[in-house]
Amino acid sequence: MLIGIIGSIALRLVLPLSRISNLYASISWYFAMILFIVFYIYRFYVEEKRQAIIISNRLIEKTRDGKVDTEDLNKIRTILNSLLVSKVKVNYLFLLIITIVFLIFQVFIDIIL
Repeated sequence: MLIGIIGSIALRLVLPLSRISNLYASISWYFAMILFIVFYIYRFYVEEKRQAIIISNRLIEKTRDGKVDTEDLNKIRTILNSLLVSKVKVNYLFLLIITIVFLIFQVFIDIIL
């Protein structure tokens, strides 16, 4: 998750850095894009893994039929726990806050400078 946050910061720095140097702005943009690619590949992998556990073990069907054994219950717990400990909400809240901060910062730069 840290990769996504760092990429978001780098992306939000592009406009302010463009006031200093187009080279720095370009480096920041490319850095952000590379980090986003890595982040989304990782998130895709995590979601694929969750889906594979559900599908390959027929967990939905077993819960409907009431045929859930101890091993299946452990798999369901693993999926539910991974959903509960996921930092997605915290990540989005942080991204919202830094977006607002950088927007205010950029407006300040555009008006004052």
